[in-house]
Amino acid sequence: MTPIHSQQSKKSSEALAKLARLFKIVTLVSAPAACVLGRRELAASCGCDVRTVQRDLALLAQAGIPIDYDKRSRAYRLPEKGWTFPVAALTAQDALALALLRGLVSQGGLPQGEVLRGVIDKLTGSVSPGLSALIEAASEVVQ
Repeated sequence: MTPIHSQQSKKSSEALAKLARLFKIVTLVSAPAACVLGRRELAASCGCDVRTVQRDLALLAQAGIPIDYDKRSRAYRLPEKGWTFPVAALTAQDALALALLRGLVSQGGLPQGEVLRGVIDKLTGSVSPGLSALIEAASEVVQ
């Protein structure tokens, strides 16, 4: 493996690990109220340090995910009602990535394939019919 390829591979795996950690934090703080999860508990569950969790919580807040901190219980919570993940406008690169992912998912064999298919359907259902058709056509090229 060349040094450049090795660096790209490392960056890619670090990005995937960060993404997985962010989703894990959202999943953990949306658990039933009986679970008390402060920064230390989140860090232990995610296998990282407390400062990493603090940065991740700040990043999730910037993304519009309303994770609340209850000072009394010293725990983070995601409101059960009244919010949804923010919807962003898709760029051309986003649409291409979505088409590629749809094509890969259609081939089968990916972990969580059905979940990914559902997410893709939600995303493409919220775009214009023309863009949806373009994404569908591009995804067929991957298949």
